Amino acid sequence: MTTDLIFDMSAYSYIEGLKAIRLMFEAACKALSDQSAKIHRSIDEYQQHLDTGGEPIGEWEDGHRLWDQDDLLRLENLAIAEAGLELRVATTIAIYHHWERSIPCPNGSKNRYHERLVEDAINSGINLHKDVDALCFATNYLKHGTEKWRAKLLDRWPDRFSSRHPKNEHSPSWIRKLHLDNVHVEWFLEIAHQSERPLSNHRIISN
Repeated sequence: MTTDLIFDMSAYSYIEGLKAIRLMFEAACKALSDQSAKIHRSIDEYQQHLDTGGEPIGEWEDGHRLWDQDDLLRLENLAIAEAGLELRVATTIAIYHHWERSIPCPNGSKNRYHERLVEDAINSGINLHKDVDALCFATNYLKHGTEKWRAKLLDRWPDRFSSRHPKNEHSPSWIRKLHLDNVHVEWFLEIAHQSERPLSNHRIISN
C-alpha cells in the first residue's frame, strides 16, 4: 500500500477567507479610530476658539441654544462609536458563518444545527478550539436577541462577558446587553483559526 498527500483547496479557501475578514475588520477599525481622533481634535480646537474670545458657532432662538458646533461634533463621535459596535457585531456573525460553511457535510444536509456542525467537524478530523461554542452562542444572540444565548455566554465564560452592560436609548435594548470590544472579535478570530480543517491529508491506496 502507498499513501497520497491530498491538498484540500476548500481548506485553503477558508484560511484565506478568514484572513480577509481580519483585514476588513482591522482596516475598518483604523478608519473609525482615525475619524474619531479627528473629531476630538476639532472639539479641542473649537473649545480653544471659544476660550480665546471667538464667536460661538451655532443657532440660538430667544436666547436659547438650539445647537452649537460642540453639539454637532459630539453627535458625530457618538455615530462613530455606534458604527464600531455594528462593525464588531457584523464581523462576529461573518466569522461564524464563514466557519460553518467550511465544515464538510457527509450527508449533504443544507441546514445543520451547531451540534451537528461540531459532530461533522470532529468526524472530518478537525481539531476544534475548545471554545467554539462561544462563537455560535454570540452569533445567535447578536442575530436574534434571544436571551438564552446571552445567558449561555455568561454562564460558561464569565471572565470574558460581563452581566453589566452600557445602555443607550438610541440602540435596541437587547443588543447592548452583550458588550463587545475588539478583544472579543480577536478571540473569535482565534477560535475560528484554530478550528480550521487540515490543509492536507493522506489517502491510503491499495496496490
